[in-house]
Amino acid sequence: MPTYKGAIRLFQISGITVFLHWSWFFVAVLELQRQSVYTSRVWSLLEYLTLFGIVLLHEFGHALGLADTPTTSDLMYPGDNETVHALDEVPNNKCSANDCASLRAVYSMPTDVIFYSARR
Repeated sequence: MPTYKGAIRLFQISGITVFLHWSWFFVAVLELQRQSVYTSRVWSLLEYLTLFGIVLLHEFGHALGLADTPTTSDLMYPGDNETVHALDEVPNNKCSANDCASLRAVYSMPTDVIFYSARR
C-alpha cells in the first residue's frame, strides 16, 4: 500500500490522489473508546466518518481553488466542531452562496490571469 509522509493512499478522483494520515486512525480509536453521548458506538463511528467527509469536501474545495472563508456556514470555513452544526443551516445540503460564488469566480476567470500570493 503506497504511503506519503505517514499517510495511506485511499483513492484517486479526477487526478487528485486522496491520502489519509495515520493520526486519523489514532483519533478514531480514542473517539470510539471515550464515553459518548450516544447509546451505541455505531453512532460515534458514523459521526466520526461524517466529520471525515466534511474535512474531505473542504480539502477538495482547496483543490478546486477555493480559499478559507470567515463565514461559519461555508464549507470553506476553517472551523471546529461548531462548523458541523453551522453546515446544517445550509438549505438542501447545497453549497453556500459564498462557496458557490467563489467557485463561479474562480472558473469564470480568463486563463491568462496570473495570481501572486502575498504569503512567502
